[in-house]
Amino acid sequence: MKGNEIESLKIFNEKKIKKLATERNRWLYNGEDIVTDLDYKTNDLAKKMNPVKIIALVKEVIEENDKFKTIVLNNIKELELPNFRAGQKIALTITIDDKEYTRPFSLSSSPNRGLNGEYAITFSNTEEDMVVDYLYNYVQEGDKVLVSNPFGEFYYEPLRDEKNVIAIVSSDGIVPIYSMAQSIAEGTDDYKLTILYSEKNEKNFIFKNKLLEINETSNKVKVLFILSEEKKEGYLSGFASLDKIKKYYDEGNTSFFIAGSEGLLKYLDNELKSLKLPKKFIRYDNFLPRCNIKKVVIYKLSLFIGSEKYELPCYNNKTIMRAIEESGIHIPIMCQNGSCGFCRSELIKGDVKIVNDKRTMAEKNYNFIHPCSTYPKSDIEIIVR
Repeated sequence: MKGNEIESLKIFNEKKIKKLATERNRWLYNGEDIVTDLDYKTNDLAKKMNPVKIIALVKEVIEENDKFKTIVLNNIKELELPNFRAGQKIALTITIDDKEYTRPFSLSSSPNRGLNGEYAITFSNTEEDMVVDYLYNYVQEGDKVLVSNPFGEFYYEPLRDEKNVIAIVSSDGIVPIYSMAQSIAEGTDDYKLTILYSEKNEKNFIFKNKLLEINETSNKVKVLFILSEEKKEGYLSGFASLDKIKKYYDEGNTSFFIAGSEGLLKYLDNELKSLKLPKKFIRYDNFLPRCNIKKVVIYKLSLFIGSEKYELPCYNNKTIMRAIEESGIHIPIMCQNGSCGFCRSELIKGDVKIVNDKRTMAEKNYNFIHPCSTYPKSDIEIIVR
C-alpha cells in the first residue's frame, strides 16, 4: 500500500474523493445554461409513450341520437397514439376566435382501437359550454384538433378492484363503461361486468344495440336498461335502487363504478350506505358540481406566469380557469374537475371556494389550488406553477 491509495486496485484515493464534490460543483456552476436533447433510445421511447402534443384528424362524426355525437379521431403524424385503459379520458384543445380552450372527454372506443390508431369520444350538447357547442355543431371530417395523453383513474385495475363489478350509469356516464364492456368482449380485460343503465325515456339510450350485442356474445357482460319515466317491455322500471343492485351484488367480492348525472351520483351515495362498503370498493367518475349562483359578482384576478403579470376579471359563478380561458390566456390543463393537478397554482392573496377538492396534503399546506375547480370569493392573486 502506498499512502492512502490501495495499490492492488488503484481506484481509491482519499484526498481525491474529498475534493470530488467541490470540483463537481465548480464544473456545474461554470457551465453554460443550455438545454440538450440527446439522442438516447430512452428519450425516444419516453416521447413515444408520453408525447407532449398530438395533432389528431377528425375522421368521422357520428350522430348517436338527438343529444349525443361521436367524433372519431386518428393521428396524422408519425407518432402513434398513446395506449389507454378502458374508462380513461383525453383532453381536446381547440381554437375559437383566436383563443385556445381545453375540455376533457371520456373515450368511448376500446383500447384495441387505440392500438390501431383511433380514438373515439362521445358527448352531449346539453350543457351551456361554448367549446362543447362548437365541437357538437361545427367540427367536421378533416378538421384538426390537439389531443392530450389519456388520463384518469376511472378504469378497472385487478390489483385494486374485485372480479365482480357493478356499473351504475346514466346520461354520458355510459361512455367510459361502454369502453370497458368492449375491452372485456375483446379479451383485453378479464372480469365480470353488470351494467345498470338508467334513463328517463327509451330514446335517450346510446350504444343500445351495440351493448345488447355484447350482452348476447359475452358471458362476462350483462346489461340492464332502466326507465324512470316510462314502462316498456324489456326494461326495468324506476331507479337503480338497492333492491335491483343486490341481485348482482356479491358481498366482499364486488366493486362499484358509478358515472352519470350529478343527481344519480348523490342518490347512489346515499343508497349504497347500507352496504357499509369501504371507499376503495366504490369508484366515481370525477365531475365538477354544477354552480347554482344567480347573483354574479365580478372580482379582479392578478395572474403571474413566469415573468409575466396579467390583470383580468373573474366571476363568482365561473371557475378561475374559465376566467383565464375567456381572457385569451392558455395555461396547461387537462381534467377540468380538480383531479389531475395539471393546472396547480399558488394562491398568494384572496379568498376562494374549492369544489371537488382533490388536492394533496402538501398542496393544502402550501396554499396551492387547482383553478379548474376553484371559484373566487374576493380579488385574488395566483402564481401558475
